[in-house]
Amino acid sequence: MQIPKLPANEAERLKVLYDLQILDTPREERFDRLVRITQSLFNVPIALIGLIDEERQWYKSCVGLPNTEVDRNGSFCAHAILSPDTLYIPDARLDSRFADHPAVLGAPYVRFYVGAPLILKERYCLGTLCLVDYEPRHLSDEQLKLLRDLADLVQQQLETQLSLDLEKMLSEEKARHQLLFETMIDGIAIIDQYGHIENSNLALQTLLGLSANTLYHMPLQQLFASHCHRDYQDYLNQCVQQYQTGQINHRCELQIRHQEGHFIDVELLFSPMRLHERLLFTAIIRDMTERKAIERMKNEFISTVSHELRTPLTSIRGAIGLVLSKAAEGLSPKAKMLLNTASRNSERLSLLINDILDLEKIESGKLDFDLKPIDLAQLIQQAITGNEGYAVNHQVALVLAETLVTAPVYADDHRLLQVFSNLISNAIKYSPPQGRVELRLQDQDEQWRIGVRDHGRGIPEAFRERIFQRFAQADASDTREKNGTGLGLTISKAIIERHGGNIAYHSVIGEGTEFFFTLPKLVSTASEASQAHILICEDNADVALILSELLAQESMSSEIAYTAHQAKARLAQQHYDAMLLDLNLPDQDGMELLLELRQNPDYAQLPIVIVSGRAEQHSKQLVDESVAVIEWLQKPIDRQLLRHALNRCLSSEIQKPSILHIEDEPDVIQVTQMLVAEVADYYFAVSVEQARSLLQQRTFDLVILDLNLPDGSGLELLSAINVNSQVLVFTGTEMSSVLSEQIGLALTKASTSNQQLLNTIKKLIAKNESQHD
Repeated sequence: MQIPKLPANEAERLKVLYDLQILDTPREERFDRLVRITQSLFNVPIALIGLIDEERQWYKSCVGLPNTEVDRNGSFCAHAILSPDTLYIPDARLDSRFADHPAVLGAPYVRFYVGAPLILKERYCLGTLCLVDYEPRHLSDEQLKLLRDLADLVQQQLETQLSLDLEKMLSEEKARHQLLFETMIDGIAIIDQYGHIENSNLALQTLLGLSANTLYHMPLQQLFASHCHRDYQDYLNQCVQQYQTGQINHRCELQIRHQEGHFIDVELLFSPMRLHERLLFTAIIRDMTERKAIERMKNEFISTVSHELRTPLTSIRGAIGLVLSKAAEGLSPKAKMLLNTASRNSERLSLLINDILDLEKIESGKLDFDLKPIDLAQLIQQAITGNEGYAVNHQVALVLAETLVTAPVYADDHRLLQVFSNLISNAIKYSPPQGRVELRLQDQDEQWRIGVRDHGRGIPEAFRERIFQRFAQADASDTREKNGTGLGLTISKAIIERHGGNIAYHSVIGEGTEFFFTLPKLVSTASEASQAHILICEDNADVALILSELLAQESMSSEIAYTAHQAKARLAQQHYDAMLLDLNLPDQDGMELLLELRQNPDYAQLPIVIVSGRAEQHSKQLVDESVAVIEWLQKPIDRQLLRHALNRCLSSEIQKPSILHIEDEPDVIQVTQMLVAEVADYYFAVSVEQARSLLQQRTFDLVILDLNLPDGSGLELLSAINVNSQVLVFTGTEMSSVLSEQIGLALTKASTSNQQLLNTIKKLIAKNESQHD
């Protein structure tokens, strides 16, 4: 007897079979009916549906045999699944594969076998519909075709089983998702790309006091307080941009309006998704009432610490100090010891309070930095002098191992001395007696590197991830042994990062540790009086340096302000021809600074170019002439766009190109307006009559023209469009030819993406500007 081979795709075949979940299931009439019909049509004693698993052939339905399965190696059907063709054996005694088979030589004396493979997914033979007889038989081609047709019906039943299982799985999955959607404690809304609500959960309905029917198709923006609408729209635009660029999305804090009229502080998070070629957003709206209450409690606590603890602590420290200095001779040794202990702990408590307050101010952006040009080479000498006494008390030598003659930076010297003090005191505390702490000041391309190295025990590897966290100590005993608050490194990191630098360390157990930080070099901006003088307001030192170099290549001088406070100070001190403004500033929002400058008569006409990663989301504010901006440039900066913007600055051209969009579809108007907000002033008309009136009032750089309008054809307006205007036909019908020499280009709505439309608009605007320069 020949043992059947395994199919080439056996592993995949078995997976498909097991996924059916049909093995060892009860008899089913839909299969039994087909087996009975097959037996009757072919008048054979045995007919069955057999499925081949790893070790056996199991009968899903069988007529003529008492058993329900047979060993795979002894199965005729195991040979049949090796080919998609029907296995036809008129007389098994004459077939070398089966001539010595026990079922052929002995009972039941099988002679005739024919098996039609059951094939799923066009390639996996799971079993057969087979016929068996005890006498040799011959089938005609028509009979073999009929058996194949019956096998196809069995296949359809198996495929139906797959579909039913899939439908059940999807139904269960949908039910789970719906249950999750409805039981989330945060409000959730599914909105379309225009901001309309398509679905909402119970939490959102409860938060607003509105029903699901009321919320359906309502603009999400309508739920927020009116003073939040601009922030909401900016955030939505930002999310669309981030989705297109693959950036990580951030949250936005707004106020939502309850049905009863009161406002609730919420946090909004948009998560974009694609569904059937549609751009949708999952909007998660989290009630921040409790969080705001906790923040208020925290602020009240900090205020209490600042005002109620510092005053008595100052008195305690002063009183103890006076006793120790002026009345120490009359005290017993034990009294002196107790007073010294109290003095040390009051100093420690004062340090802890100051560190907590400083850290809170830094992280909230409320700690002022007095940035000015300073020399790090001089500052490091000052830091050594200031910590010399502490080093002597610990029998440690402070050594300036490497320095430079001068190292100019733009920084707050007081805050940098605070960083030096933290790093040097830590190095001293963890140095062995008679040890040394080495300081280095090195030149590293566009930045300075400052290192503080000790030769102590080193920092354990397990502590590396927590080294800059609040109250972090490498050893639980360190707090008492070394008298540290655990906040020094956290504060130092915050200060250095506010200066546009980075802080890190290198440590080897048993050999010591070096903490080091980098600061951007101060860029020299000396220039001739005839050069244009530009103020760069940018908190990122690297970006500021790049902008300064670009301006230098354009024969312009520049000065850098890393904060809004510094920018206002520089503006008050001298004249600038223009200003490059980033919107992400550490101490004030860039848009707030822009509004503040425009409200000051001294800076109302100052040419300002926005250079920011948030430029696109805020560019819609151009409609307000009080915040007139020359250009909105998105980071990374395109040099050509920057040059063009600067040329407009110096020629006092504050107006952007203007676009008239003649279109009657509100959705198309809304999308186009969002697209062009960064590059032009946008006007629209919804009819021929309204467009004709606008065209008579002013000239537009570009006219976007739809041909199908409610009161006529857009073609009627061609004669009214100024010859100096570019024309873009943007309509729903295919354009077979150019309609007029005035038409710059024609696009079809259905086949034009947003990016294609925006690129075409920019191209035509640039063409118009080049023709009139």
